[in-house]
Amino acid sequence: MVRDMEVTIWRPIEVTLLFLLLGGASSLKVLIVHPLYAGSHVLTLQSVTEELLAHGHAVTTFKFRDVALPPLRTMAHPNFTLVERSVNNSRGDLPFVTAGEEAQFRLPLELIWGSGQNLFWTIKKMAYDSNPALLQGIHCEHVLSESVGQAITEDPAPYDIAIIDLMFNECGLALAHRLGTPAIGYWAFSFSSGWQEFTTQPAPPSFVPAFMSGLGSSMTFMERVTNMVDRIAGRMFMLYHLYLMDGIIAKLSPGSPSSSAMVANLSGMLINTDMVLDYPRPQPPTFLNIGGIQVRADPGPLPENIRAFIEGSKEGIVLFTMGFIFDSTAVPKAMINDLFSAFARLPQRVIFKYDIQEDLLPTPEGKYGSKSGLSVPSNVLVLPWVPQQAILAHPNTRVFITHCGMHGVLEAIYHQVPMVGMPVFIDQKDVVKRMEETGVGLKVSKEAPADEILSAIEQVRDSPSYRRNIAALSSLLKDRRTRPMDDALWLVEYVARTKGAEHLKIPSRHLSLLAYYSVDTLAFILSCLLGIALVSWLLLPVLTRSLVPRKLKIL
Repeated sequence: MVRDMEVTIWRPIEVTLLFLLLGGASSLKVLIVHPLYAGSHVLTLQSVTEELLAHGHAVTTFKFRDVALPPLRTMAHPNFTLVERSVNNSRGDLPFVTAGEEAQFRLPLELIWGSGQNLFWTIKKMAYDSNPALLQGIHCEHVLSESVGQAITEDPAPYDIAIIDLMFNECGLALAHRLGTPAIGYWAFSFSSGWQEFTTQPAPPSFVPAFMSGLGSSMTFMERVTNMVDRIAGRMFMLYHLYLMDGIIAKLSPGSPSSSAMVANLSGMLINTDMVLDYPRPQPPTFLNIGGIQVRADPGPLPENIRAFIEGSKEGIVLFTMGFIFDSTAVPKAMINDLFSAFARLPQRVIFKYDIQEDLLPTPEGKYGSKSGLSVPSNVLVLPWVPQQAILAHPNTRVFITHCGMHGVLEAIYHQVPMVGMPVFIDQKDVVKRMEETGVGLKVSKEAPADEILSAIEQVRDSPSYRRNIAALSSLLKDRRTRPMDDALWLVEYVARTKGAEHLKIPSRHLSLLAYYSVDTLAFILSCLLGIALVSWLLLPVLTRSLVPRKLKIL
């Protein structure tokens, strides 16, 4: 089931000599490892790669082929190496994978659209319906294969540090362990539940909502009960998943520690969130929030057709996008019609990201017309791709309708555009809950009728509180000692310099769950107290008889 693609390596000897002459001998050699499906994680870590390359470091990235991603901007850099693989699914028997010899993992978006916000449905899909052992086995056969090992070590110098895109990537950790390289993890969401429970970062369920719970910062008693149930369910899934991974890794890389031990031994974490939108909790010193790392104060110029469309609207514009990885074929046409019906009644123009142009044939006038039951209003511009951040940065943008992905929401906060949230799957209902709590956005169901969608847009557009709240939150987001990118660069360089920052690793990684929560010591203390109480109760009659003087016998 394994098929190798050509390895692209850019490492001319002249560049290496130049770096040595200019003091580049102290530069780092960095390995980045992505899982079978990485999506937008690739782009986030690509921005980190650009920064590392700009500072004279060498970067090797391993990932699986994904045609939905744009070409990596660092491909032509002489100090960058890409090792890319694909999956052979020519028999078409692999779940969630396209057919063909160079197949790709694809999210089951049609199913996710209906149930993607349900934690227990998601656990069922990942644990049973998707045959995880088969897919993870194929993934690990690639990551731990001899061909990948040869490709990433063509330059015999050892790696100084590895960045592991952590979700479903225990084999990436095993690769770093095999190479003897300290590893830091990358996490794309709020770091609670799942893999977090096996690291040294605490997330007490008493006040930190579980992943995909949709709960807020101030939980009632019953909400805390729900949160605990979600955490227990998540942990049970993780124990099952790590058990599967240990079996797979043991065959491919004998001698590797257990998956839970490798996660616990991470030297740091790059967490794609920010406390302006997340919930404060204790964090180890090398677990850093880098949310907004992709945000730029000046995102660059807009394409001329989009600029003219925006600036030609006296009432401003509304931007609608569900993220670059979301396949429009999964979106019910009835929902698109409801959106268009709402947009037609707005005085604003609307930019609508929709990547199936076959559904929207152009009319002789050059505008999109109707097909498949979709009729595009005259104030709507439909595009298969949009420069999202550049549009959000334009002062004429009034409202952002989003699926509540962390990247887009932080970009909107930075550029002060209030939001209407339509969460679809994974962490998005968590994000929209925080948007509502901070008063920067309003949730509307993805199945909402046109009138409800219109009402939500008008409320966010016209209420001064949304503009006021998002301006305050934007100010907090920008008020940092250092940029998120500076923090990411520092962590990579610091962990590499200190050979894993062992002195900053919290000893809790060696504790069992019972020891971590002091259940064992509390049980011991309670047992001692009960023992003392029992002995006292048994001895009390004896002591009473010995201490109370006997009554004198009256003759």
